[in-house]
Amino acid sequence: MSIKVQRSTKSFSSLVNISIQLDGDTIDRLAPGESMIFELPDHSDRITIKAYFSKKEIAV
Repeated sequence: MSIKVQRSTKSFSSLVNISIQLDGDTIDRLAPGESMIFELPDHSDRITIKAYFSKKEIAV
């Protein structure tokens, strides 16, 4: 399964580092305005988008 993650280009977004985690392991980081497509293994069920002050878990 593949999933596309796109980062915002708003002014506040450029001040924060964003990382993408799969099953608790960081797989990549996104720059402001950057988008990436990730291929997920069949056994994974959650992807986490993490910033300094918050994180959001998404069930896939």
